[in-house]
Amino acid sequence: MIQIDDAGNGAVLGGEVIGALRIETGEYVSKVLPLKAYEMFEIPRVHTAKTIVLELLQRLTPSEDEEIVFCTGDIFKEAKAYLTEQGITWREEKIIGTLQELVEASFFNSLRTYGLPEKFRAFHHDYQRFHNLVFNWVCQDLERRSKHCKPLRLNSGLVSRAKIYRTIIQKTCTCGLCNQPLAPNSIAIIDKTEEQTLYYHTDCFPTEIDLCDYQETVVQGETFRSFTSKYPAPPVCEICKQKIKYKKRVINFQDKTYHFSCLTQTLIDNLALSQS
Repeated sequence: MIQIDDAGNGAVLGGEVIGALRIETGEYVSKVLPLKAYEMFEIPRVHTAKTIVLELLQRLTPSEDEEIVFCTGDIFKEAKAYLTEQGITWREEKIIGTLQELVEASFFNSLRTYGLPEKFRAFHHDYQRFHNLVFNWVCQDLERRSKHCKPLRLNSGLVSRAKIYRTIIQKTCTCGLCNQPLAPNSIAIIDKTEEQTLYYHTDCFPTEIDLCDYQETVVQGETFRSFTSKYPAPPVCEICKQKIKYKKRVINFQDKTYHFSCLTQTLIDNLALSQS
């Protein structure tokens, strides 16, 4: 039997680790998703995971009758669909025991390459505390460490604790005060109170502004804006025509509102078609 599991989805730092274990022999292989898999609102994530799963299976060379077991979760949906198309059977279940320990250890070791202190290893079984410790460590040197983070996770974390509206910008912008450039993947203050959206260096913005959960990215020249719904009257998603509940993640695109999941799934499908 070959089990496949992942670790690190909820952490702000680094990419997820995908690991595969042959139970009978103890053969273990793993690989880290690159941070570029989390660009474009993490749209390439499941495609990258599929590529890694196939690579790990190739390294383990399963026999025709060998059972393949995935952990539950959405990251492997493209990999599962591909195996089904190839006539390869699989099933899913909650992974506990040896593989879970190995994948979590691999994930922690991947974080160590970014400078995360070894002492944090003692907390990796307490997921909430561990993720908070990692996030706080990132914030101690945000300018340097943010480039090793998942943008969506980092932005959500920053706006939930910051007194000013901060974001990681995805394209080159000009500071609204000093007129000097803000580089992609740098930290900025974003001001949407004017007719034109303005960006500022953190040192240039003169006052605090209201907290808002927000991120924007550019996909094929189009700008997507994602935030948490705080509408008193829920808007309706343009794709599924269902109301977007309070505090659910939404995306504004071309002056229309969508569920985060609906629009990103559409983009995933389009990306798959373009790659086929």
